[in-house]
Amino acid sequence: MKSALRASLAALVLPVIAGGIAVAEEVRSPRWRVVTRLVDERYRPQRDGSTGAVPTAEIAAERRPVLATSDPVRLTRQTVPPPGARRVVLDVPIPERLRGVPLRLVASVETTAVGVTGQAPRVVSAPEGRVKLEVGLTREGVDRATTIVVSGRAGPPETRYLSQAVAVPPGARLQFGIGVDEAEWSPAMPAVGFTVTAVTDARETVLFRKRLDPGAHPEQRRWSDHAIDLAPYAGQRVRLRFESTLEAKDPAAPFVFPVWSDPTVVVPMEPGQRRGNLILVSVDTLRADHLGCYGYRRPTSPTIDTALAARGTLFEKVFATSPWTFPSHAAMLTGLYSCTGRLFGTNGAASGASPLGELPADAATLAEMLRARGYATAAFTEDGWISSEMGFARGFGTYVENRAFPRFSEPLGQVEQTLDHALRWIRRNAESPWFVFVHTYQVHNPYTPPPGYLERVAPEYGDDRASADAAAYDGEIRYTDDVLARFLAGLDAAGAGDALLALTSDHGEQFNEHGLYMHGNSLYEELLHVPLILRAPGLVPSGKRISTDVGLLDLVPTLLELLGLPPPARAEGRSLVPLIQRGDEKAVPLFADLVGTVAVRHLGFKWIIDEKSGAAQVFELATDPHEMKNLDGARPLPVDAARWLRDFHALCPPAAQGQPPALPNGAIDPAVREKLRALGYLD
Repeated sequence: MKSALRASLAALVLPVIAGGIAVAEEVRSPRWRVVTRLVDERYRPQRDGSTGAVPTAEIAAERRPVLATSDPVRLTRQTVPPPGARRVVLDVPIPERLRGVPLRLVASVETTAVGVTGQAPRVVSAPEGRVKLEVGLTREGVDRATTIVVSGRAGPPETRYLSQAVAVPPGARLQFGIGVDEAEWSPAMPAVGFTVTAVTDARETVLFRKRLDPGAHPEQRRWSDHAIDLAPYAGQRVRLRFESTLEAKDPAAPFVFPVWSDPTVVVPMEPGQRRGNLILVSVDTLRADHLGCYGYRRPTSPTIDTALAARGTLFEKVFATSPWTFPSHAAMLTGLYSCTGRLFGTNGAASGASPLGELPADAATLAEMLRARGYATAAFTEDGWISSEMGFARGFGTYVENRAFPRFSEPLGQVEQTLDHALRWIRRNAESPWFVFVHTYQVHNPYTPPPGYLERVAPEYGDDRASADAAAYDGEIRYTDDVLARFLAGLDAAGAGDALLALTSDHGEQFNEHGLYMHGNSLYEELLHVPLILRAPGLVPSGKRISTDVGLLDLVPTLLELLGLPPPARAEGRSLVPLIQRGDEKAVPLFADLVGTVAVRHLGFKWIIDEKSGAAQVFELATDPHEMKNLDGARPLPVDAARWLRDFHALCPPAAQGQPPALPNGAIDPAVREKLRALGYLD
């Protein structure tokens, strides 16, 4: 199904996302350096750069930081048992903080088989403790239990913000975006006026005025980007006032949410100031030993082998911190161990946090660190466990979660669209330092490569499940490799071929090794050994291979040092630049965990330890790379398991680890739930 739907996916999804991003092409910066970001100034990120307090808004699939918005609040989740009804009346509790203000209500269902045909009321002017909400359901709801989720959004939104005084340098300009943060469009919705005013001691001057009416004009249902010349104010201190005004057509019509995205004062860069750019590509579920440059016999990766490994530095032994997507990416993007307690709190989910888990508020991400140093930042992901709800959007000026067809029964893996969106963004930001993060599920199960790819890499394979799955998986890798070749050619054409590019993965996949399939269920090498290749002409040696054990949590300090930037204020990984330059760095123990189990790789050995009993499996990887011969008790070992558990618990105290990260049935967005079920993480 995945390959069959690609053509319709491109036709239906790309216009939506491209429309949301296309307006930005009107504003192409020559060479700009950030003076101040007014969003960050307003919400005052922590000293480490964490922007968790900065609000964001998503318009036409593109999420951005904004001056202010009103986030939806989940009010209730109620199940209508079978036989269901075409119309139901729900008793919706209103929390105290939302009482007495206008409130928009939205009902949705947690199944693909039932839809909402209507609800009343949609707006409550001043709700008290409870509201009666009538919801209409499609016919399919009659014969099955239906779970309805009701969210509320307070209004009217904030309409005015006056910045702190900004010292305006010569040649400065103000860059920003405007839009209406809305999901349910209607011609009855009010138009919005946007105004920017410069305020000095002497006078007030309107610098910008624009009217948007996206309810009546669909082409305006996207971000609209603008730039204002501040040269007349050079040498002065100016306050900037941002105002939005709703032009109500009908007093009973729902209010809307006008937003200002990331107002930033910039100045032209001086010669020699330009910093290097960075691309981080994470191919979800890509195990290292299925790539030619890691010794694989099938022709899965000619582009990765020749355009990246042969022209960059390859790390032969890279250790992930977890065998599943969320915690492994958390470590990859923060440089901190992603043990359970940090991501899920003491009871599966920290109070007030996402029930799926969340990046710790005090753990700055790579995007936040680079944004704080003036980089334009963007991410293009494929949803699932890499969601804004879980904190991954922090620090990104653009965050696109490709949720195309989220209710299909399988993930499509959309590497073509994802890399295409990234390349178009890079072209528009070619004259400023930038960081782009790309994540794709293309090689994730189900393994359904496009026609011809299976035959290209595995013309003959066994008829058992493991052989068939591995062959199809290899076909997906080859398809991804071909798309990557076009992306790299596009980078060269855009003049961005000199960017520092890192290619890696969060974990691998199992094909009946140790009797196991897929991932998230063991700490064996098939899941923890991932690729890592760095390419940067003139910065990273070509054709170099490094055999020292390293970890994904080493990525953040390494990339920062290669860009010539200070190290992270807090990191448990280390920079690999000394290894790249001299090859004489000392190996350190590397940990990974799955709830109740810890793995350690060091000195050529691998320990897998049960935290409760202390029992361990021990393997000598040089002579037993497939971990078939347990050495525990067979001969003396350089370090015992109890020592490793003490070291790991010093990083992740047992009392903080809490319970296994069970996913509560009632607290996940329906679209996200469908994607996670398709990825195999939910029943």
